[in-house]
Amino acid sequence: MNVHKRLFSMFAVLLILLLVACSNQKTDSEPKPSDAGGEEEHEPITLKVVALWDEEMFNERLKEPIEKEFPYITIEHQAGNNFDRQSLEEEVFSSGENPDFFFTLSQDDMEYFELDQDLTDLLEANQIDTGHLNQALLDTIRARDPEGRLVAWPYEDTYYVIMYNKDIFDKFGEDYPSDDMTWDELIELAGRLTQERDGTAYRGLDFQDEVALSQFSVNKTDPETGEVLIANQDEFSKFLNMYKRYFERVPLHADEEDGLITDHRFIDQRTAMVVSNAQALNWRKDSGLNYDIATIPTWPELPGVAPRGFLHTLTLNPASEHADDVVKIFAYLSSDEYQQWMSKNGIGIVSDKKELQESFYSDYESVEGKNIEAIFKNETAPPPERISPYDQYVDIDLQKFYESGMDANEFLRVVTEESETKILDAKNQE
Repeated sequence: MNVHKRLFSMFAVLLILLLVACSNQKTDSEPKPSDAGGEEEHEPITLKVVALWDEEMFNERLKEPIEKEFPYITIEHQAGNNFDRQSLEEEVFSSGENPDFFFTLSQDDMEYFELDQDLTDLLEANQIDTGHLNQALLDTIRARDPEGRLVAWPYEDTYYVIMYNKDIFDKFGEDYPSDDMTWDELIELAGRLTQERDGTAYRGLDFQDEVALSQFSVNKTDPETGEVLIANQDEFSKFLNMYKRYFERVPLHADEEDGLITDHRFIDQRTAMVVSNAQALNWRKDSGLNYDIATIPTWPELPGVAPRGFLHTLTLNPASEHADDVVKIFAYLSSDEYQQWMSKNGIGIVSDKKELQESFYSDYESVEGKNIEAIFKNETAPPPERISPYDQYVDIDLQKFYESGMDANEFLRVVTEESETKILDAKNQE
């Protein structure tokens, strides 16, 4: 009898262990919290979001897709200019409102309003991966923060391209720009297209910005001290010398009062090429222009390196009572499903997946046949290890450089002196 009891006891133990193992296996195979979406049972909640969009854009971009994915969440649009500190102070924080997250805040404003919270632990707790994202964008967010934290989530990237008028190229018998040009090659091409024909003065190229400079991934100032570095780094003189060649090959006419301002002459079909935001393809759909696009040129020492664009982000309010839900929303907005919608509509995706890039603008007949591959041909330039907060006080005004008649080094010394004064004033106000 004792033997039978022992055998029965052993069998019972084995049965219990087997049931536990099966239970664990079932648990491991169930959807993780971040993947469950609206299938889990939740108490209804309302999340407030500050974004400088009209209601139509807000509803299309955030409210409708989020509420569809998370049926227990209601999204409310809260008034406030996320690019203006005074507006945020008066319309959001002074009113006692407590929004759950924000669209695109500067690093300065995140720190000023004490919203600069590291998301890393929350992402790990909710099993949210960042491996599918463009790592240069994550690095940019970390590089803005003094401690290298991930204090925001990437929402929308910006891309740059060369947009060109095919009719002007055909008129002058020039080959269209290729996807593997250097800046010097582009300027030489622009020079050949800058001439008068049939009573119209044509320009080969218009651009006035720091797109080419951003490919170098350098700071204008020391992020710790605010020391202005532009006169002591070769990248800045290379950038201005490139512009000097551009001024020589594509001079402004005396009657061009708008100077280096770019867009209108391209629309009027007086400029052959323009450095443009790739999202502008949507703006051109009713223009009647016979145009296409090419990859932004590169520097010879930096082949395959694209410019860094303006990055729009999402910022969690640490005071939100629904932080876990907010980061799940962030994860959804970078999911393949949402990124596919963004891509098809020509909105700058933050995913690195090639199949999503290939869908860019696919819902628009107006861009059919355009060289969309050019947008994603090169890799985004990495940011500096730390993006200097003092760079905002250094304005390399290319119109002033054109009008000054100075050489690159002389102009950089003048800008350095002006910037040092601005930075000193800013420090005194801290």
